[in-house]
This record gives sequence, structure tokens and C-alpha cells, in this order.
Amino acid sequence: MTGETKAEAHTWAYLRAYYYPRFVEGITKLSWDIRFQVLSEIHGSWSPIPPDPVGAMMEYVAEHSYFKFFVHGVEVQPDGYFRLHKLISVNLGRVGIFDD
Repeated sequence: MTGETKAEAHTWAYLRAYYYPRFVEGITKLSWDIRFQVLSEIHGSWSPIPPDPVGAMMEYVAEHSYFKFFVHGVEVQPDGYFRLHKLISVNLGRVGIFDD
């Protein structure tokens, strides 16, 4: 996230502090079979590793956390505007702008 604007930096700080923990809370409620599908779609270019793709993802998450998946599913503009992948939104629970 180098070369980002001040607005982008503030947005990423906000997303990491408020949205990311809610995402982790939501995603970890899913079984690993479903979690694998959701995280693969959010990532966009995740390559399953045979013979046990779910196990390989579990090892990756244990070593690197869910943040790299989260980053793949968030688009932050220079003005600070952001857009979340639909599967991140679904796994946030009831947060801010998503409340009815």
C-alpha cells in the first residue's frame, strides 16, 4: 500500500480496524468446505493445491491470516471511497451501512 493518498491510508486503517475483524468473525463461523469456496472466490486467482486443497488453504491461513484474502476483496480509490466484494459484505454481519 505504498504511494497511497492520505484518504486511502485512512480508509485502509478504518477497514482494518472495523471491517476486517468482523469479516474474520463471520468467515470463521463457516465450515472449512464452504470457507474454502468463499475465500477462493474473494481471492479471485487462488489455485487449489492437490491432493488436499482445503488443508492447504487451512495451512496458508494459519501462517498468513485472512488479511490477504480481505485485501483481494476490497477496492479503495484515491479519494478514500471503497467497495467490498459481495462475499465480504455477506460475511460482515450487520455493520454500519448494511444495517436495515
